[in-house]
Amino acid sequence: MIRPAHFGFNAETAVSNHYQQSSAAAPASLQQLALAEFDAFVNLLHTHDIPVKVWDDDTSVIRPDAIFPNNWFSTHPNGSLVLYPMEAPNRRTERRSGIIDWLRTEFQYSTLHDLTAHEREGRYLEGTGSVIFDFENGLAWASFSSRTDADVLLELCEKQNLLPVAFKAADAQGRPIYHTNVIMALHPKLAIVCTEAITDAADRSTITRMVTKTGRRLLAITQKQTEAFAGNALFVKNRGGKDFVILSQTGWNALDAAQRQLLQSVATPLTPSINTIEQTGGGSARCMLAELFNQHI
Repeated sequence: MIRPAHFGFNAETAVSNHYQQSSAAAPASLQQLALAEFDAFVNLLHTHDIPVKVWDDDTSVIRPDAIFPNNWFSTHPNGSLVLYPMEAPNRRTERRSGIIDWLRTEFQYSTLHDLTAHEREGRYLEGTGSVIFDFENGLAWASFSSRTDADVLLELCEKQNLLPVAFKAADAQGRPIYHTNVIMALHPKLAIVCTEAITDAADRSTITRMVTKTGRRLLAITQKQTEAFAGNALFVKNRGGKDFVILSQTGWNALDAAQRQLLQSVATPLTPSINTIEQTGGGSARCMLAELFNQHI
């Protein structure tokens, strides 16, 4: 996780992220609110024995979205580290050599796949925002948008020996949903999916069938619940092997009783209150977490 130094509304990303809301609050006020939410989130993880490494953002560079590190890198169970091409120029500075070197040294990721050259051709793929990795089944789930390019997705899948499961998704106004992880989250026994957002009926049928084929139950959420970030969730285990699902308090509150019960059947919910981060940043709890495989924090 990255503790922000200059959190705020990012006009560059707002072009494709329609969940962002500009705020009349002073930048310093937004920063302090975001820090309080961030620190409480980290403490919640520590309380439940979920290991987390926190890096402070570099104060010398303005990175309003640094709090969302899952978009610029991913780590994989096969010992590889992937760097991703980012749509917004001011987000590309989030890739920090110090963090990359630390990841490779600390966890001995032996292979580095650097996809960032695609930025020069205007092709993007934004980490685990764009791709939901399903390592158990060798799949990469992705919804296309300006930030999720088909050719870059195929290159990633070839490098990682994964099969793509790709589709188109749009919000209630018909606009492409900027990241797949807004509408989908996977547990080995459960899939949260905003089926309403999948625009093509054949794709919708395929995704539903693939969920069942991979041995999962479907927890379908609505567009309204998606807008509350109910789909922006991450399933993790703590040091004792207990299953948790991390989603924001806003997202949890948007679910109905039956959906909550189904979610609780596979994992214990952890629901940080991150209203400022969600409203101003347009991302939620899952976006703030970049998984470190084979880690020993």
